Amino acid sequence: GSASDIGALESAGDPPLPRGVLQFSSATYSILETAGSATITVTRTGGSAGNVGVGFGTIGGGGQTATATADYTPLSAFLSWAAGDTTPKTIAVPIVNDALAEPSETVRLVVVGPTGGATLGPVNEAFLTIVDDDSSAAALAAWRTSRFGANAGNALISGNTADPDGDGRLNLLEYALNTNPAVPDAGPVLSTSSAPSKLQLTFQRIADPALTYSVEAASDLATWDPTPIWTSTGAQNVAGPVTVTDSADIAATPHRFLRLRITAP
Repeated sequence: GSASDIGALESAGDPPLPRGVLQFSSATYSILETAGSATITVTRTGGSAGNVGVGFGTIGGGGQTATATADYTPLSAFLSWAAGDTTPKTIAVPIVNDALAEPSETVRLVVVGPTGGATLGPVNEAFLTIVDDDSSAAALAAWRTSRFGANAGNALISGNTADPDGDGRLNLLEYALNTNPAVPDAGPVLSTSSAPSKLQLTFQRIADPALTYSVEAASDLATWDPTPIWTSTGAQNVAGPVTVTDSADIAATPHRFLRLRITAP
């Protein structure tokens, strides 16, 4: 008679458990030059089997504008994760605080050579921007020269607390709010609104990292809360209009006032 042959099934075993994807938490980081160091984060996602690791380095090139040793301390390290560990790892890149007035500069960062079966994610290169803290003096000096000409060195006319156009706004406010100190402002430089049940304050900000903008609140005009509801300084100071929304509801605090405070070194 006839017979049929049934082949045996061979098991290939369980597929290997994923080891994880290693990469930067962001493609960009930013730090003020006076901070001392910048904290960079590397993540492990998509798996946690086995011990894995990856190399980290400030490699330079590829669009970097900062100078090693002059703007930052070159650094290389190896970051490791134990089996089951998916905690992000951090590393501090030392920043050099020089006395030069210069534009913001970038440091190129890379993660390379994953071990233990891990793979690199798409964010395996990042740039750290170092925001200069000395540019304020140079920028303010240039502003004074452009606005006051031969009187730029006369503190009675061009100083931070002078008010040559007599509009009640000191030169530091004119500088920080991008208005003309030689021409009285016809209208308000701050505007308020509600959205829909909270006060809002809108104003112009300039890109000077040394300035600190703070919005303060009060229930009367005599006692202001010592903790601002909003602040902006360093790399947060991006030029353009800013709208700050109060944290308190108008219905709960019918007497509510907001003010903008600007300070410089």
